[in-house]
Amino acid sequence: ELLDEETPKILVGVEVLICPGMDNMEGIEKLTLEGTNILLLELPFVVSEHTDELFETVERLIYDNGYTVFMAHANRYPTASVERMASLGAKLQLNLEDICSFGERSRVKHWLENGWVSAVGSDVHHDEKIFKKLKKSARIVSSSLEKINRPLES
Repeated sequence: ELLDEETPKILVGVEVLICPGMDNMEGIEKLTLEGTNILLLELPFVVSEHTDELFETVERLIYDNGYTVFMAHANRYPTASVERMASLGAKLQLNLEDICSFGERSRVKHWLENGWVSAVGSDVHHDEKIFKKLKKSARIVSSSLEKINRPLES
């Protein structure tokens, strides 16, 4: 094996937009993180008349279908939606570059204290300025890092 304990293991996965009834979708297991039962889901950016259906779908994915659901870049969404996902049993993934503002810190701290945040990462594609934000954000969540980003267990 080429990997040692210091080398991160890379798993193939996809971020999936939640849609009503996706819990009944044929082949949904192909959307999980490689070798796990983890689904990385994101909410639509526009709240619609299907909001309750989306949360009911997530609930069925977790409790009826046995998936571990992560809410991708949870800090991009309204607090009520994020906390409703967490109350259903979804785990939260935060993008570090998005939590530098003072307004974000209080709600992120609340989510960390409640044990809802299970992964932090970055959605950096090409902006070099963002790396300064990553360092600052990492300091903000540093006291909780031992609780999050542990090896993923399904």
